[in-house]
Amino acid sequence: MSIIGPSDYVLEAVNLYYTGHVEPPTWMKQVTGTIRSGMILRDVSFEVHSGEIMAILGSKGSGKKALLDVIACRSAGVKKGYVLLNGV
Repeated sequence: MSIIGPSDYVLEAVNLYYTGHVEPPTWMKQVTGTIRSGMILRDVSFEVHSGEIMAILGSKGSGKKALLDVIACRSAGVKKGYVLLNGV
């Protein structure tokens, strides 16, 4: 276990699962008009230390914005797992 100094930060996600509204493609909305709920993130874990750069990459609809919303506590869906800053 390392000692964290005053300017050292660790952002950590542990086993994140997120279920929320999944918007269908525009053409499907015209046909059905419904928004369904589904799993957006499944078992996502990472650790970023101060001074490091992390990129979130993925195709359209892969959950990049959902991950950022969960990290920023802006998610409205059901979340399981932990987002920790310096272990808290």
